[in-house]
Amino acid sequence: MTIEFVAKQLFGYDSENSKESLGKKFAHISQGLLSFPLNIPGTIYHNCLKVISCKFRISAVFSQFFLNLKLKLLFFQSRNEVMDIMRTTLKERLASPDTYHGDFLEHALEDVNTEKFLTEDFILQIMFGLLFASSESTSMTLTLVFKFLSENPRVLGKLEVSKNN
Repeated sequence: MTIEFVAKQLFGYDSENSKESLGKKFAHISQGLLSFPLNIPGTIYHNCLKVISCKFRISAVFSQFFLNLKLKLLFFQSRNEVMDIMRTTLKERLASPDTYHGDFLEHALEDVNTEKFLTEDFILQIMFGLLFASSESTSMTLTLVFKFLSENPRVLGKLEVSKNN
């Protein structure tokens, strides 16, 4: 429900008249991002491994591999679908610039010609980030930031350089 409200404010998303549920897609994105491979009894990851290895009679190593692959594919598929929804809306807005919407996308598109850093792709990435931040708690979002920074030392280095300048 929150995600649909934020999507309406960002780019006029109408959840009642849309075939696709952004809430479900962001649930899949969260599952893909937040699946820490901890094989500890009681965790979702552990329970999924048990189901996969019992259902397909395969070893735990292959179960972990297939579960990780499935979650990653689900993440990328859902992310691409959300980006396609937003990209379609952006293209419709560019095709009919005289229609007033009063949302974030409209204001961002007005500034594309005056701000050098503001591109259509950048607007889409910002909107995706805002949608994600509205769908997850602050602590979970910060946890993901630290997780990705620890996995990408080059990005962390660039962040440190930009902070010091």
